[in-house]
Amino acid sequence: MGGLVSYCLAIPWQGKSSGIRETEIKSLAVSRLNPKIAFSGTNSAIYKTEDGAKTWQEVFRVSGSLRKVNFLVFESENSKIIYAATDNGLYVSTDEGKNWRNIFQGIGNLENICLNLALCENKIYLATRKGLFFSFNKGKTWQRASGTIGQLEISCVALNGNEIYLATAEGLYKSQDNAKSWEKIFALSIPQATEAAQE
Repeated sequence: MGGLVSYCLAIPWQGKSSGIRETEIKSLAVSRLNPKIAFSGTNSAIYKTEDGAKTWQEVFRVSGSLRKVNFLVFESENSKIIYAATDNGLYVSTDEGKNWRNIFQGIGNLENICLNLALCENKIYLATRKGLFFSFNKGKTWQRASGTIGQLEISCVALNGNEIYLATAEGLYKSQDNAKSWEKIFALSIPQATEAAQE
């Protein structure tokens, strides 16, 4: 009686979309008003699809030696406006990705590396490798958060009504007064933090 034989076939993966030249996608944003329109960010460029990801077209290439597109987000009130947090500052397009302009340039590499952002009306809260920055006029002028929050690496910022939440390597922070003061609401113990850092 013959034994069972199993075969492992090396079948290459085939992408269903075309136009993106890089393999590592760092970020993605989909329009709420038209789900067929989306933007994706890679290690060096931003791509756009208008047909539900069947085809992609490069619409922006980040300049400089540090170029990753870390986060993309549409403005909630106007889907023609999209923001891109990159390793070389914060960019915005107001015409669905046709043209881009830099609206935040930090001092030094760490400030310049924008990791995440949150939007509320005219306010922008920008998370960088060295502190939180905010603008109350859509990026025309910027302020650095005071105290510790202005120096920490901020990996994520989120809004809940009037509350601002920040995720950092030192814990989770919360502000209820437009970033004037902060309360640490979660932090790892020293053994936990050491274990997390090792992982």
